[in-house]
Amino acid sequence: MFRHGFCWGQTWILIRYLMKSLKLALLLIVSLVLKSCEKEQSDIFKQEYFYYSFNYEKIPLYLSGSEVYLAFNKTRSGEEVVQFLEKYSFLSDRGQFPAISYKSLISRINESDTINLREILIQLNRDTALSYAVPVFTFDPARKSAFCIPTNEITCKPLISDDSFKRLISRYNLIILESRPDPYYLLKINKIVTGFEPLNISNSLYQTDKFYYCTPDFISSFEPL
Repeated sequence: MFRHGFCWGQTWILIRYLMKSLKLALLLIVSLVLKSCEKEQSDIFKQEYFYYSFNYEKIPLYLSGSEVYLAFNKTRSGEEVVQFLEKYSFLSDRGQFPAISYKSLISRINESDTINLREILIQLNRDTALSYAVPVFTFDPARKSAFCIPTNEITCKPLISDDSFKRLISRYNLIILESRPDPYYLLKINKIVTGFEPLNISNSLYQTDKFYYCTPDFISSFEPL
């Protein structure tokens, strides 16, 4: 009896030790995940942004960080725009918008929230009132007002057959909006999640060496030098 009780006591001590160790291991994993997320957040401001011109020439872009481009899924009145912006405390635009129609707009982010730009874009892209939300860039970091916005469309000229081209873009969840005999194609990204897909996808396609050019369809206030 004594030996049997001793074994149970030892077993219980071992179980408690293992549970404590498991708890510590879980806390460590959670801590590592959080640190990884924080690093990913800050890394978007340290990354190199660009798109390809011809012959692998890189055209640099500079992340604004304090602005996002919002494309609504349908035309909105000024009142509807205000109601939309008021849903998000991280957007600093407030007040009355002129009584005109809005299909899209550039919205500012509170200075204290810019560090969360990636998460902000992910949250906005979940909103069914939007077609998509993307970050705002500039060609010149000294001229923040000179914006450059990669939209959810990509312009490209492939160097491969039409069938090969269609197989290639199917991997990227793209659809063809327009094509011409050149050949020239205008593609649309079906789903934007982080807002960085236009640059990432167009650059990835160009790097296959199967395109004469492949760039996002930009909205910009001036042309790069």
